[in-house]
Amino acid sequence: MQIINKNTNLKINIDFQPTIENLIAYNYYPDYIEVPIELYDKDVEVIEGEILEKPVDLEKLKQQKILEVENGYTNSFLNGLESSIGIKLHIKPEDQLNYIGAMIATASLQDFDILPFPMIDFDGVVHQITKGQATTAYLEIVGYKAQMESKRAALLGQIKVGTIDNIEEIVWQQ
Repeated sequence: MQIINKNTNLKINIDFQPTIENLIAYNYYPDYIEVPIELYDKDVEVIEGEILEKPVDLEKLKQQKILEVENGYTNSFLNGLESSIGIKLHIKPEDQLNYIGAMIATASLQDFDILPFPMIDFDGVVHQITKGQATTAYLEIVGYKAQMESKRAALLGQIKVGTIDNIEEIVWQQ
């Protein structure tokens, strides 16, 4: 159960029934009153003995949502990408794209697509892949990165021009 201090608006959780005897025993009486369950997770304050929801600070909420989107964007690259060539790829480091691009450029000098190149997957296992597989992997990583960039930009745009009603609903979902 939550109670709130009428003077300081300090909200605390208690693990006993808030009878007058219990409140007195824990020095919570007469300064604390019970917070209604529907306001447990909300920012509330007491004015003249009445519990009220505090107005939402729109700029603070926007900053929280921007941080959520940025964290979601960063996390979207941490678990690798299951590619269609059967290899789980690193997708965050630019070195991965540079390495695959270099393999494709080198293989382009060949007349055939059978020269295997070593590629280390997300779990550290070495695979031998062809130019065609390298091209496919490269395009999948670029496509995934572009998709995440687009999603990030769209969400940030919604936050910056959005209203309080839709900003609260904005969440990065993979």
